[in-house]
Amino acid sequence: MTPTKTSITRYVSLAVLSTAILAGGASAAMAAEPKIGTITERLESGFILQTADGSIVTVALTDKTKVVVENGSGKWPVSELVPGLPVKVKGVYDGAAIVAKEIKFSKADRKLAAAIRAGLVGTNLLLLQNTAELEAHRQELTAQRSELADHTAMLGQQAARIAETTAVAVGTAGALSNTNARIADLADFQVVETVTIEFRNAQASVAPKYVSQLVEFANRVSGVQGYMVQVQGYASAVGSRALNNDLSQRRAEAVTEILQQQGGIPPTKLFVPAAMGITNPVGDNHTRTGRADNRRVVVTLLQNKGLAAK
Repeated sequence: MTPTKTSITRYVSLAVLSTAILAGGASAAMAAEPKIGTITERLESGFILQTADGSIVTVALTDKTKVVVENGSGKWPVSELVPGLPVKVKGVYDGAAIVAKEIKFSKADRKLAAAIRAGLVGTNLLLLQNTAELEAHRQELTAQRSELADHTAMLGQQAARIAETTAVAVGTAGALSNTNARIADLADFQVVETVTIEFRNAQASVAPKYVSQLVEFANRVSGVQGYMVQVQGYASAVGSRALNNDLSQRRAEAVTEILQQQGGIPPTKLFVPAAMGITNPVGDNHTRTGRADNRRVVVTLLQNKGLAAK
């Protein structure tokens, strides 16, 4: 596969992180709890680790990383760290990745990983592994549904407040008697247009090419009667859930700031920026391309159905 701009940036970030640790920058990182999981993907200077609870963690390797075998002696080459190998990682966490100090695995797990790569493992064992992965995905979906239910309730409250404000505005224009009942009965909105803004890994700043798109979007919405704008921020499933929730919130707020300050959309026409975390992924979080697609903010232009029917 040809490296994408996102993957190159990710590799450079890991290289810079490793250099900082070797140069004495470890004081800026925090000691991380040992992580136990299975390697799912090798990177240029590290790998992706899926833990037992289904979370995805990026692990960076340095020249000082020790690769050892349980109850064994001596160091092993990093080439032994292949997809499918269960490992235990000790290191420091800087907010983006764990910089590994020691990686440990058993000889039995090493043989199993080698067998998997050689295609020598029976279908029953592969079925058990797939079942475990499906269960982890099921638990994650259950958590996502709970978050979406809370978000839907919040949107309902916002829609009710907007409907009340719109009714007052229509009355000022002299048409309250004709549309009052329609606004009261239809507190929901229909989608007119959506714009997607993508972000670099662990970043919340809006790239210049998207700023002009947001300004053009803001210019178009002024011609839509009874409109509202919804801004939802998302993150890929790399790192902790708390970290991704905060990152998705900062992305949504960055886009909202541009819509207000450069696009001229008044605050009364914007729903509260929503932090969606890792919910509603549009790509596969186990691939670089999929994770790049999930690092996004979705801006939606909505119109009150009561006014749209006029």
